[in-house]
Amino acid sequence: MKLALSCGLALALLASAAQAAPVIYTISGAWNGTFDDVAFTDTAFTFNGVGDTSQIDSQQVGAEFLQLQSASVTLDGFGTYSLLNPTRMAHSLFSGQFSFDQYTPGLRHVVLMTGSPALSLGTSISPYTAAVAEMIGDATPTSGGVLQFELSVGEPDITFSSHVYPDRDVPGSAVPEPATWAMMLMGFGGLGAALRSRRKRAVVAA
Repeated sequence: MKLALSCGLALALLASAAQAAPVIYTISGAWNGTFDDVAFTDTAFTFNGVGDTSQIDSQQVGAEFLQLQSASVTLDGFGTYSLLNPTRMAHSLFSGQFSFDQYTPGLRHVVLMTGSPALSLGTSISPYTAAVAEMIGDATPTSGGVLQFELSVGEPDITFSSHVYPDRDVPGSAVPEPATWAMMLMGFGGLGAALRSRRKRAVVAA
């Protein structure tokens, strides 16, 4: 009986770990602004955000949010830097609007209109170029300096995509997460204890 319970526990733990899936969001284009007080014009940029679909918050009516585990920006001629403020992706289920913003104090970087409310933060979205509803000029602290875009509304040529990795095979992260290892070890530990208990009962019975 204990063996069956332990097996069930191990399988349940592994199943719960499998439900979570890493997701990478990418927003790229070319824009004007300053980086650490150095001006740039029509310069290529890419925002990358990494999250986990199990962390998507859809409790608010008509919207879903995901606080990203990490976010970075690559700015042509400057380099690639981590964003220092907590950052999130948000999606309006009514308008299909996606936004990429600083979680605190809630300042937006880029707001995109997809026109497709059926899309979700938890699905893969092929790269598409859409009109930008807003490019917000909020100062964004990074590991290399402060990034600030010029404010603009209704500009095109910003590409957005997302890629969900249901098999957790994210490029560059082949090693299981610590939480996954912990759950696996708990399950295997339970199996080992159950097997030892069965052997002791068998010896006593003999």
